[in-house]
Formats: sequence, structure tokens, C-alpha cells
Amino acid sequence: MGVAVSTGHFDTLADHFGIDKFAETSAEISAERKLGLFVVISIQSDEQENGEVLLRKGITIFKPSQNQDALTESYDGLLALLEGWEDMQLSGKREFSEEELGGHGIAATFNIGNTRYTRKAFEAIVKGNKF
Repeated sequence: MGVAVSTGHFDTLADHFGIDKFAETSAEISAERKLGLFVVISIQSDEQENGEVLLRKGITIFKPSQNQDALTESYDGLLALLEGWEDMQLSGKREFSEEELGGHGIAATFNIGNTRYTRKAFEAIVKGNKF
């Protein structure tokens, strides 16, 4: 499994580059690095009109159509683990089908409510649990 960090929230990246480009790039990264799953932790801060800073965090899990391995088959288990991890305060789950992602794979994305969760915190959850 590969875990990346992005300074743009999933919605920002999808709006800017398009969902097709997200899927194509995620599939390419997965193939190059022989990844069964590719996870992106995103964090974006937006300044509001009143000067307040809004911090948005998210997590996106991509399962490529190619590179099927034992980890790829754990996609549903990883989603269940994360959804059951109440401290992360996930919300706004959206799932993308293989058709929506141009045949490159499937994906799910969530908003992270507890902003203390980082790539390292995510990796600790995964390493400490079977899914």
C-alpha cells in the first residue's frame, strides 16, 4: 500500500484536474510502484472572508483494476476499519465505480473531522490492525 499526502483536498483536485485524471494518475502510480492500494491523505487550508482559516482534511482510498494482490482484496476491510475508527470522525463518504473512473479502478473518499490525523497516524492504525 502506498500512502501519499496532498495539499489539495480531493474536491479541489478533482475540480481542477478532473476525476478522469485522478483515476489515470492513481492507476499509473499503483502500477509503477506495484501497489495493491493507493491512499491519499489531503489537507487544505482556505482563508474565509472574515479572515478565519478553514482546515479541511480528507482520505481517499484507490483500488486499481490492475496489480491485483492480497492487499487489493483487503479494500473493503480497510474501508470498514476506517469507518469503525470513531476518533477519526469520518463523514461525507463518496464512492466511485470503475465506470466513473474510466476503468482504472474504484475509490472511496471521506472528510476527516479530527484534524490531528496525519499520514503517520493513519499508518499506525493500519499497522496495528488486521483488515
